[in-house]
Amino acid sequence: MKKLVLSLFCFIHLSATMVSNEFVKDDLDVLKDLDIETSYIKDRNFQEFYNKYSTRYENSYIKTLNNGGDYIPEIKNILKENDVPSVFLYMAMAESNFVLEAQSNKKALGLWQFMPGTAKALGLKKNKYVDERMDFIKSTEAAVKYLTRLHKIFGSWYLAALSYNAGDARVIEAITRATIDMYCEDNDCNNDKMIQGFKDTLKKYQQKRVKYTEVRKIYDVVKEWKYKPTINHLLSVQENVERQYLPPESRNYIKKIITLAMMNNNNSDMFVNDKKVINEGTGSNLARVDVSGGMLLKNIANLAGVSTNQLKELNPHLKKNITPPSEKKTQLYIPKSNLATFHANKKSNLEDDLNNIQSDYVKTYVVKKGDNLAKIAKQFGTTTQQLMKDNGLKSQKVKKGDTLVIKVQ
Repeated sequence: MKKLVLSLFCFIHLSATMVSNEFVKDDLDVLKDLDIETSYIKDRNFQEFYNKYSTRYENSYIKTLNNGGDYIPEIKNILKENDVPSVFLYMAMAESNFVLEAQSNKKALGLWQFMPGTAKALGLKKNKYVDERMDFIKSTEAAVKYLTRLHKIFGSWYLAALSYNAGDARVIEAITRATIDMYCEDNDCNNDKMIQGFKDTLKKYQQKRVKYTEVRKIYDVVKEWKYKPTINHLLSVQENVERQYLPPESRNYIKKIITLAMMNNNNSDMFVNDKKVINEGTGSNLARVDVSGGMLLKNIANLAGVSTNQLKELNPHLKKNITPPSEKKTQLYIPKSNLATFHANKKSNLEDDLNNIQSDYVKTYVVKKGDNLAKIAKQFGTTTQQLMKDNGLKSQKVKKGDTLVIKVQ
């Protein structure tokens, strides 16, 4: 009996935390920023998710904030500059825990967990030398671009967030189905040929018998109706329905973002000293610098006065020990405290000196018609195996126009 009373007390206490006068304004602001009705804070399913998740995640929350200590201020600035609500900072937290190299089993990568195809469509480079999904500024700019596009489609930030996770096609299908269901609650749809036609098309789409364009046609009709599904409708679980409006992952995804944002409003002793990481950060501890293409990372590290390993940790988007040879300029990040050292060494021509150390001399070669790897290796006094290693090649196949790194010893 005592355990039951204690459990009930804990549940009431946690629930009260979210709706008490002390926290309610900040928590409601989170919902408003996402274009969610403020009444959602009292939703039983959300309350249960919040209580369970926040309790489980509390001990690692501060650690996660520390992971993003160098990146959070810049992410906030990019969001603000593009009129994207600051709550989307917690989307990055939900996606990757602010770990630049975070990778999913579906090959999504980086702070914002972009799939290769999405990254390419958003202009992020991915080749043997660089993967900009792990560049925290460029990937954040791409995420903002994507979210802004989704917001333009739906006119709602929480729908943009759901679309980021589930895809805009799945969200449009969900809205379409929920709207029709709301309509049928007020009207007899059994003999309504239009509604039955809509439902038949939606079923065929789920069976992959018709294309998405057919669903979009229905959506364009029903979105003009007076029935507007809320987040409660879209996240609801229907009985005896195999395909819910949204998959469980997406339903939990938006709840997770909201919960992480609201946890920052918690004034417990554990959080009060660390909230400043998010709330007060105004400037990044990192500085962006431009360096030449084809430059060894250890030489750049010497310019900045940092270790090669530290430089690599700050720039995981650079996949090799050299900046992309085919690029005239490459942007990377160094500690802001080392910026003066970097510029002083560049001014004293140390950059040129470092790039011309004989043992590290690097040049590039553009493959010509008739070339093969053995021929190129012989021309530069090296081996095919060394060329493959230096250029990340899995085979000896090269084609006209390829750029190779040649290290001359």
